[in-house]
Amino acid sequence: ESALRDAVTFGAADLLVMKLTTSILTHRALQIIGDSSYTLYLIHWPVVCILKAYECTRWTDRLVAMLLCFIVAILIYNSYEMWYLTLSEKGTLLLVGVLYLATASVYIFYHRMEREEIIQGTTEKALSFGEARVINLQMDMQWETNLRFDNCSLRDPKVDWNPWGFCNLPAGNGNLSFLIIGNSYAANHGKMIVEHLRDHYGRIAVHTVSECEPLIVTTSIYCSGAVKLQEEFLQDINSFKPDVLFLSSRYIEPNIPIGTMDVKDDQLYLAMMQKLKRYEEKVKKVFILQAFPRPANLQKIEDGRMKENRTIDEYMEEAIEADSIPMRRRVEELAKNCEKCVIYDLMQLHMDKGKFMVANPVTHLHYFEALRHHTRLGEKLNSRSRKCLIGRSQTGRATISQTIQKPRQSHDF
Repeated sequence: ESALRDAVTFGAADLLVMKLTTSILTHRALQIIGDSSYTLYLIHWPVVCILKAYECTRWTDRLVAMLLCFIVAILIYNSYEMWYLTLSEKGTLLLVGVLYLATASVYIFYHRMEREEIIQGTTEKALSFGEARVINLQMDMQWETNLRFDNCSLRDPKVDWNPWGFCNLPAGNGNLSFLIIGNSYAANHGKMIVEHLRDHYGRIAVHTVSECEPLIVTTSIYCSGAVKLQEEFLQDINSFKPDVLFLSSRYIEPNIPIGTMDVKDDQLYLAMMQKLKRYEEKVKKVFILQAFPRPANLQKIEDGRMKENRTIDEYMEEAIEADSIPMRRRVEELAKNCEKCVIYDLMQLHMDKGKFMVANPVTHLHYFEALRHHTRLGEKLNSRSRKCLIGRSQTGRATISQTIQKPRQSHDF
């Protein structure tokens, strides 16, 4: 093959040097091919790429592709190329500008679409650290936009604003009424409930309050009047009258030690149980989001590792800011002693070989943004929660849908 290429190249050079004008060399068909040669050169490269991409190795495929290249090149030369050769300097400059603009527009469109697919988790593509960092910073800045609900009807527009406050959402296809209460995770993970349990609920609403937890008197400076807000949650239940209540809350301090040998004697557990009983008596079933480790600000962790010339991994020990073992024990005990309660657990979706993953191992994109909410990629990971296991000591394990569909397995509504 190499020798043939050399022979053709040197043969063509000899013909040019000798300036032969035989009837064969001046035939109209060869003139057409010669005039179209530059166009043919440009066209054959994408065709070669397509053949390789689709593994077209048969000689018939290559022959057809070669013939098509000749035909398309001739058509383009006689239509487009012959036309633009007649343009003036200004016309040519305008054409070049339009072509550059069209090329840039196509590139930006597909690049943005690809980036959106990567962020949404619908596709996985290995990214360089620089590419991943740009997207991670973008997701950090879009945290509040990511929390907002579509088609949210605010109860009191003077006080509430999406995603904060009380929000009525479009009706589903079922007969039950759902109410989701909690801090920002009520919005962050509430979307998962809205999307995957649509066939079970008719009415559905969400009440989201920054930082404040339904079962714990939050001491965060961002949660003002925690006790009063818990009373507001109770008022929401009284007025909305939900069949199913979701306590979807990020535990601000999941690592508070258990103060006694028996978790049932722990003061924080007892306070949580007291509040839970008040919620439980007003509804037919309560789902409680289980605690999981609190991630650190991943951008800062990566900056620190870069300064120390250390690798950036999907699991980094210092990326876990607070362990969740004490709070998980409390929540497990709540479910054991609450007749209508079920816990649903997202932690297992982050686990790989016993480690809590904070980033996608292929794309290096974060599952959590700077304020510890799940990114859209993290939400995509958690969307598997309709198949996710939820725990109850009395009834074993089942999916959320199974628990709702088969209430007798974990108490009737």
